[in-house]
Amino acid sequence: MNALEAGVLTIKVRMRRTDSNPPSLSFIAENPFISVMLKMSMDEETADVAFEFEDGDGDQQGQTAQQSLKMPHVKFHEHKFISKQCAPVLPELCTSDEGLTSIPISGIEPEIFRVVLYYVYGGKPTEADFKSHAKEVIDAADRFGIVNLRLEAEVWYVKTATIDVGNVVVLFLYADAMNCALLKETVMDFIVGNGNDVLQKAAL
Repeated sequence: MNALEAGVLTIKVRMRRTDSNPPSLSFIAENPFISVMLKMSMDEETADVAFEFEDGDGDQQGQTAQQSLKMPHVKFHEHKFISKQCAPVLPELCTSDEGLTSIPISGIEPEIFRVVLYYVYGGKPTEADFKSHAKEVIDAADRFGIVNLRLEAEVWYVKTATIDVGNVVVLFLYADAMNCALLKETVMDFIVGNGNDVLQKAAL
């Protein structure tokens, strides 16, 4: 009865969360901007530029003439105002500002160009893209002025490239010509750690 105050029993309860994880925010909608941008890519209705790969275009080293002729005609419908901001070299290829402009592209595989455009529109290339084509993406990104993509591809190239005494000089010259600082540093570390072997190979 001593627990009663003015005839009322008061019970105090102290509660503590045992789950240290914050509540889920999965019900909050994400900003749709990236998905909208990616949907705009390849949209023929709104595009004002078409990058075209004629039959046999691209890097066909090692392919026969018959294999090259089998390559289908590939066309990428894109937007100059997006390329101007994210890949400044691409709009410079346009010869007209009126209507849909067709621009022939050569010296690059269509699949690599697709990766480049996917990045330009806000997409993130897959790990498989970088593992299989890191060097090609470096070359394409450098060609079209996409600095961040070139740097990301360089990181993957350093991760996946095999450096040995047989290719160290070629890799060093490539890194120097392309201004790939990370690759150059990695190659130099290999040379320092394997100096005698590298010198012997160079003397042959």
